[in-house]
Formats: sequence, C-alpha cells, structure tokens
Amino acid sequence: MNKILFTIDLDEWYHARWCTGSDFSRWATTEDFFRDYYGQDHPIGELTEPVHYILDVLARYQVKGTFFVLGEVARHYGGLLREVVERGHEIACHGLRHKDMDRLSKEEFVAEVSEARAIIEDVTGQAVRGFRAPNAVLPPYLVEALREIGFAFDSSLFPSLKFLGKYGYTRAPLHPYVPSCDDIELPGVSGIVELPIAVFPGIGLVAGSGIFTRVFGYWWTKAALKRLLHTGDTVYYFHPYELMPAPRLDGLSFSQKVFLWNTGDTMRRYFHRLMQDFEGRFAVFDQLNVVQAIRPEEG
Repeated sequence: MNKILFTIDLDEWYHARWCTGSDFSRWATTEDFFRDYYGQDHPIGELTEPVHYILDVLARYQVKGTFFVLGEVARHYGGLLREVVERGHEIACHGLRHKDMDRLSKEEFVAEVSEARAIIEDVTGQAVRGFRAPNAVLPPYLVEALREIGFAFDSSLFPSLKFLGKYGYTRAPLHPYVPSCDDIELPGVSGIVELPIAVFPGIGLVAGSGIFTRVFGYWWTKAALKRLLHTGDTVYYFHPYELMPAPRLDGLSFSQKVFLWNTGDTMRRYFHRLMQDFEGRFAVFDQLNVVQAIRPEEG
C-alpha cells in the first residue's frame, strides 16, 4: 500500500516571510525581529500551543510524523522538542536559520547545516537523518552537500510548475527516488533519497502543502493525494503557525495576505479531515516503498 509521509516544518510564523534573510524579508535576522516586535531578545513561546495541538491530533489518529526543525528553534524550545520525540515522532533538520540556501557557498551550507543538526541531536538525543531546505530554495550543490554531511533523505523538492517565482522542478519524478549527485531532478545513484512534495498530477501545481490547502481548498489536496497514491508514495507538510490566527502586521502585500488566508480554525478542520480521509496511509521514512526497495533488510 502506498503511503503519505506526513511532515511538519517546525518554525514560527515570522520565519515564513518576514525573517528569512531573503530579499522580501522585513527583518534581516530573528534577533532584529525579537527586539522590534517583542521588545526582548527571545521568542514568546507562540510555538508551544499549536505543536501540542498537532501532537494530540496525531495521537488521536495514531499517526507518526516527521518534524523538520530549525536549529535556532531547537535552541529556544528544547523541552518541546523532547516531548515530540518522547511521543514517538521523527526529527529532521530544516537548517540553522530560515534563509534561502542559495545565498550560501557549499562550504557555508555544510557548516551551517552541520551545526543545526548537532544542536537538534544534542537537544533531542535522536539521530537526524533528513533535511528540508527553507523556502524550498535548492542550491545546485544540495545533493552533494547532504551526502557530505551524512543525511539519508531530503524532502525539499516540488516537482511542479514555477509558481510566484518559486519551485519549477518539472523534470523530477512525482514519487520518492534516488537523485543524481549532479542534478537533483534526475534519478541517479547518489544514495540520498529525495521525497518530493505532492503536486497535482497532470496540472503541475503544488498540493501537498498547508499553504496550498488553505488557498485552493481542502478538496484540492485530497484529490491530488488520492491520485498520487494510485502510483506511489507522496509527501504532505504544513506549519504550526497555520493552526493559529494570522499575525497582526501592517502593510501586507496581496501575496502576503493570500499566504495567510484561512489560518487558524479553518486549517484545524482541514487537518482533521486529512487524518480521517487518509487513515492508515501515513508513514515515516523507513516505511516508504522506495526505502524498502533500497534497504530490504530494514523492512
């Protein structure tokens, strides 16, 4: 039976568009944001309630998830991360800070991501085997760098049409595969397993993201996942902040307003529907078909 890798990007709302270190950011760093927005030098704990909600819902439906964690989040929320692990979920790496990785040289990438993984492993006591790039920005050296660091899998790629200046990896397979070292869109023998985010087959737009679930409607995600499951495993993800009311920010652009559409109670309802409609179809990395095929001795 084909499965859905259910994943959560464990970052805060301000990481998404406002403190990324990218051209569209309002604040260059999270430290700048903390001082300006909170009037202090650390977060105020907004991540705790939605993560507890996620853990309770996953427990209710007996689902294990994979949490992609920022290194700086691990520093601030050590107790929360340990609770995630204690409740049986997998921890993976989302980088040190939520910034576009193509701004880093390969050497800088290896250093930052290695530091993030070390922080997360030290906090949780769990080996970190997977990676997801912030903002879905994939540097050309990604696969080779992940091999050098020692990751087993990556889940950063959207095999979709270009949308709002992002994604655009239309040559990549729709289902998990082992990519080439030189071109992440092409199957090869790198030894890293790539787990593409779900896109709507034949249409080429993202479907396996909470953002697209909220904007296009739950029917969009449900239809895409059902079609993809006929032919292989797939991946879905969302963020804890999507279960919270939208933050109060002035001067939002149209795209930023769309980005925050239907957060809070609407997304909580969609979360439950996803769990109900795909009961028994969720898995963690080692249970995916591609992993069983590569490493049958672990099955």
